[in-house]
Amino acid sequence: MNNASTAHAYEKHKNEYGVKLSYLVSDEDKRHEQSIDAFKYNSYKLKCYRNSAFRLREGRGKGNEALVRWTALEKHQQHALIGKWGHPDMHLVKGMWRDNYVRDSKAAEFYASYRLADGRGLTDAQQEEYTTNASVLNTLEVVLMKRREIRKKKGSSTAPVWDIVTGDVREFGKESGHTIKVANLRRVLRDYKASGYKSLISGKLGKRNAAKVSNKEQRVVLEELIGKHQNLDNAQVAEWYNGLAAASKWKQITPTTVANHRERMGLTTYAARRGESNFRNKISMQHKRTRPGAAMTYWTLDGWDVELMYQKKEDGENTTYHNRPTVVIVLDPCTDYPVGYAIGTHEDSNLIKEACKSAVDHTKLLFGKRYYPLQLQSDHYGKGSLTPFYEAMTRLYTPAKVKNAKSKVIEPYFKHLNKRIQRALMPNWSGFGVTSEKEAQPNSDYLAKIRKNFPDFMGVVQQVEWLIAAERAEKVEAYMAMWDKLPEADRIEVGMEKYLDMFGITTGYTNKLEPAGIMPTINGEKITYDCFDIKFRELAYMDWVIKHDPADLNQALAVNAERKNGQVTEIGTYKLLLEKKHEQPMALYDRKDGDAEQLARINNYNKQLEGHILAHKQENREVLEDLFCSNPALETYQKHLLPDSKGQHKDRRNEARIGKAKKETILIQPVKLDEEYEVIFDAQAYVRAQY
Repeated sequence: MNNASTAHAYEKHKNEYGVKLSYLVSDEDKRHEQSIDAFKYNSYKLKCYRNSAFRLREGRGKGNEALVRWTALEKHQQHALIGKWGHPDMHLVKGMWRDNYVRDSKAAEFYASYRLADGRGLTDAQQEEYTTNASVLNTLEVVLMKRREIRKKKGSSTAPVWDIVTGDVREFGKESGHTIKVANLRRVLRDYKASGYKSLISGKLGKRNAAKVSNKEQRVVLEELIGKHQNLDNAQVAEWYNGLAAASKWKQITPTTVANHRERMGLTTYAARRGESNFRNKISMQHKRTRPGAAMTYWTLDGWDVELMYQKKEDGENTTYHNRPTVVIVLDPCTDYPVGYAIGTHEDSNLIKEACKSAVDHTKLLFGKRYYPLQLQSDHYGKGSLTPFYEAMTRLYTPAKVKNAKSKVIEPYFKHLNKRIQRALMPNWSGFGVTSEKEAQPNSDYLAKIRKNFPDFMGVVQQVEWLIAAERAEKVEAYMAMWDKLPEADRIEVGMEKYLDMFGITTGYTNKLEPAGIMPTINGEKITYDCFDIKFRELAYMDWVIKHDPADLNQALAVNAERKNGQVTEIGTYKLLLEKKHEQPMALYDRKDGDAEQLARINNYNKQLEGHILAHKQENREVLEDLFCSNPALETYQKHLLPDSKGQHKDRRNEARIGKAKKETILIQPVKLDEEYEVIFDAQAYVRAQY
């Protein structure tokens, strides 16, 4: 190492080590050519501003460069300087000491990784102290040997050498900061030779309270007492422990001893004292996640007891004022946009389903069609009954981990809404949670005075609706931009059949198909539905429940069901989408646009229906002909099952026998439909001409 160069990097000022600024900065116009480039000059100024102790001396021109305090530098910066320039201590080592003093890097590594019995490491100051002491002892051994060799060559006695180096060590201690007691120097050096670096560690470390709680049994007893779910205080733990200690002939402990061990045993006792949920939220390692990169890729939902109070009549007499509504919110975290919500007096499965329906309906308002999210998260409320529902409305359902609020990103959103309520100065705001500071809560005395002015339930519903509307108005533009980022291939459109199957409500009764259609009573009104799927008429014998959307009765879903003892049970093996029956006017004069198309649509359907039946009957005839031709013994049955359109069977039988049978394709004589209303425009012109 070039010690002459080393003298340029460090300088002592007011009995402290400093590093010249030019050996630290990376700015081309300010750095020394051998700078370690620790930081820029502007960063240096900022560090000085934030920490006045960072700078040891201000720069005052040439020859009086600014100094950065050695102890204020970070460890890696010190190590970089030491690796390049050596330790500042080397400036103070004179003569033989200077030539042989080397900072012991292995000692520094040893003390940095050393752990006490309780798992604690050494502090930075302790590491520095012990590394310096080891370096001094290493140098002492070299100096002792060389001084003795010199005196031997001169023929002098080596006895005074120890006194000489002892003085050197004492003098060096004033400048280097080593803590070796010269009076114990022989013993310290002897122990160092025998046990190495570990011998320099103070015996007091790790022995705090160790004499009282020293073996495994004692630690286990103390840990179990600290971890009791009754949360005993330190004095109570000490009392219980000392009772057992007296019987076991252990040393007694004090509440202070318990307090020290309580901190060190925090990891293994926290769950027992505070519960599994708190342990997972405050002790366990947490995942850090990013927001979704596009809309509709991830929804989360949860219920929230809104911090808005309303008054309610109990039993028609007493009035309570502490009531709070519950809102289930469906949130898209990409912009914290509330896609759907439902308000009620308490959370239940119906309120959750209503919120989900609200969310799906809102997507139609935003995007023109109904969509489901790619992923959905909820808590475990109603796990058994709601899981199939959740799985049906997403590609991937991921319930949040039980008793881990941090896994639900919607929780901070509720806090945001609560602050918004506070900011809006709503007089019936009840404040924050019970764990919040009292200073942040509303004046409870004033709330009691104005409680009779609290809104009723419908009034508080309007407040919540205003809150959601305000949120949407602020975020809808950003949310629509996030929707544009979702590729078409990843958009899950919701068909009407699936939508009604999931969210449609029923009348509580079953209905059968009648000639006019199927006619459930909804909100006291008979509504006629029909289906253009032939399967519906093939299944006319079945009972159906009709699922409908009260907000749009133009379509409904028929699901086969059975009714026993007043209870309706969905079977669900057949599901058919129905249309509300179009009503044709009796008078041609009353016809309007669309009537003719609907009339033609039904007539065409009926033709297809009859054609379907004819084709089916023809298939049956072909099967029977093959059967009778291959079984002559069935001739008696043939005349009943295979007559032609004229009622003859013998001729057909004979033709079949000689292979000349002609297949009859007309089994049912076509009926000439009354086409009076088919000629629409001529009839209208005629009627109008009469007036």
